[in-house]
Amino acid sequence: MMSEGAGHPVRRGWFRGTFPAFREQDNGMRRMSFAHMSAARVAAGVTTAALALVAGQGRTPGVAGRGQAEPRNVLVIIADDLGVDTMAIYGIGQEPAHTPTLDGLAAAGLRFEQAWAYPICTPFRAAALTGRFGFRTGVGAVGAGSAATLPLAETIVPEVLDAHPELGVTHAVIGKWHLGGGRTAPLDHGFDHFAGVLQGSLTDYYAWQRSVNGRVATETGYATSVQVDDASAWIAQQADRPWFMWLAFNAPHSPFHRPPEDLHTVDLPPGDPPDRGSGATPYYLAAIEAMDSEIGRLLREMDPAVRARTTLLFMGDNGSPARTIGAPFDAEKSKDSLYQGGIRTPLIISGAGVVEPGRQIEHLVHSVDLMATSLDLLGVPEAELPTDIDGRSLRPYLETPGHPALRDWAFSEKFGSEDGPAGEGKTLRDLRYKYIRFDAGGEELYDLLSDPYERQELIAAGLDAAGQAALDDLRARLGALLAGPPVTATPATPPGSTPTAPPTSSPGATPTAGAGQPTQSPGPESTRAILLPLLWRSGD
Repeated sequence: MMSEGAGHPVRRGWFRGTFPAFREQDNGMRRMSFAHMSAARVAAGVTTAALALVAGQGRTPGVAGRGQAEPRNVLVIIADDLGVDTMAIYGIGQEPAHTPTLDGLAAAGLRFEQAWAYPICTPFRAAALTGRFGFRTGVGAVGAGSAATLPLAETIVPEVLDAHPELGVTHAVIGKWHLGGGRTAPLDHGFDHFAGVLQGSLTDYYAWQRSVNGRVATETGYATSVQVDDASAWIAQQADRPWFMWLAFNAPHSPFHRPPEDLHTVDLPPGDPPDRGSGATPYYLAAIEAMDSEIGRLLREMDPAVRARTTLLFMGDNGSPARTIGAPFDAEKSKDSLYQGGIRTPLIISGAGVVEPGRQIEHLVHSVDLMATSLDLLGVPEAELPTDIDGRSLRPYLETPGHPALRDWAFSEKFGSEDGPAGEGKTLRDLRYKYIRFDAGGEELYDLLSDPYERQELIAAGLDAAGQAALDDLRARLGALLAGPPVTATPATPPGSTPTAPPTSSPGATPTAGAGQPTQSPGPESTRAILLPLLWRSGD
């Protein structure tokens, strides 16, 4: 929980003993009354959403060929510039945002502890939708160049679904596209419907260009809320048809503008922060909380029967930005870097098909796995998934507690930047060591078990036998990956990579700190213990 003090935003507390008490002497009775109403509203959202998802765990609505009677929906939600330091459930950041909806989804689902993404957003989106690493698609940067445009020749999720008309799955993109192309780019890539933002970022959350299937008009509603309006309306139109939605928020990406007051509980200073410099963190946290509130609204507005057969995947596209990233991460090792602060992001999977909710998965996973996971959940037979993808379906982790690792390495990269080659390169990790090879020259090696925030570079310090073996192995793996086709088999455990943490942590595990270590995860009984008090409070 964030501490109060100089330089820190003050939270309007909701529940005694859980969140910091609001300060009546500073805010007055009007603020107290407003905070109370906001608390009740968001508490109702997380309770309704999470309890509905918990209630659905006993059913397994799903896909053809799996012995399941009903089709399943998949809702992929992407947060823009959201690292693990922003969420209290990861136990890392000193100033986490208040995210009761996402916390409830994690308690009612799975939380992945070692998820990797990309340092910046366009390569993440390309990898997640194609299931292929950027060096294969050519997408490794942001901007207007070819390295920031997804080629039409690449096959993405909706095109695979359309190749299986027997499934009858409809599909839509809501929110941020940022994969290049013209006004109809999402439709050109195969989506049935698009409503959102074509470019990378907004200039104003209250005055922006909203595109709906090629028609563009100025929108003055708060972007996060409008995107949820669009998502909710489209889902309602699908009735009983199975669907796939890619809901990509602009939030909490800059500009750091003040969200509507009823969507957050952060006491913000007057005005908005400057475009550069300090002062952005309170607004960034408020934007995250506003997004969390609106996710709760989206789930509440879904028909209960539709929600019960929906699997939700939530992920950050890259780490937190330098202006707002929290300790123990360093600003120079944040978004736009190949360090953990730039590529380790939250990943939560919740809803239909999750067995034994409340588990934490310590296995290595990657944003490139989202495509295969979505298609698998929607009924595309494994044998008919594209053969040239790098991703693996994470569905076994949902359905089989204690399932062994599907991969024991993860990869990320950065290339093609308009700003030049500084910081560009490749990185590959195993269960213990992380190797970075910079394009401009230079190599780095870190032991993530003992040094999860990359304070001590090992090559310069001199390697012991285990470190040298790991370096040799990771160099060889990286070379083979870049030179060859996608690897379909789980590689053997490399030298020096003896895992020290179990692949999943069971409900009630003792919490410990640091990367790769298990933390406490509530089982069904403790999940109810958390959520039922919220249900009682939501009527206050």
